Amino acid sequence: MKYDTMNEYTMTKYFESLCNSFYIAYTQVKRLEKQSEELEETGIGEELEIVEKLIDFFELSSFNGLKEKYVEQKCSQEELAKAKKKLEKQKQAYEEEMAEIDSQWKYWSTIESGIIKNVEGLLYLLEIKGFSIIITSEIEIVTLMAVSKTKSEPLRYFGNIINTKEEYLKSFPTSKLCRSFFRAYQLKDEDEMKQVIEKYF
Repeated sequence: MKYDTMNEYTMTKYFESLCNSFYIAYTQVKRLEKQSEELEETGIGEELEIVEKLIDFFELSSFNGLKEKYVEQKCSQEELAKAKKKLEKQKQAYEEEMAEIDSQWKYWSTIESGIIKNVEGLLYLLEIKGFSIIITSEIEIVTLMAVSKTKSEPLRYFGNIINTKEEYLKSFPTSKLCRSFFRAYQLKDEDEMKQVIEKYF
């Protein structure tokens, strides 16, 4: 679809569509990041490493006298070997699951990045044509934050793009995130906008 053939209504509808698509990818990325963190907390690798060291320690025949003197062996070497085998299986399952999460994360991150580039291009064209967008959902705000997250002056990228006429502000979302965003936007305060993006995105 060529941007230069679009009128303002079509372009704003396209913006809404891109925002909805972005939010799907964004929530998938966040879900997978959380899933990865939770999986890392299981500590399978760490426990396996300790069991392996214990096995090595108790197999040191030259230190039998010292082992008996300083260490109380609650598990037999056979029990430790069984624990090691079980943990190795768990570690393999962990690594397979982590690899699957990583693969999905890369897939959704690529989609997310592609949509951000499309939104950037559309915002640029809207600005050139002197068009504006009417914000009606938090999803649109989150998308604008994503677009400007890495920018040194975020407001430069959408500073005149939002329609702030009173009749259209009635549909502006009223969550705390959106109110904070709109305050920074109205004040044209780059530092405050950076803080809002850092806090909520």
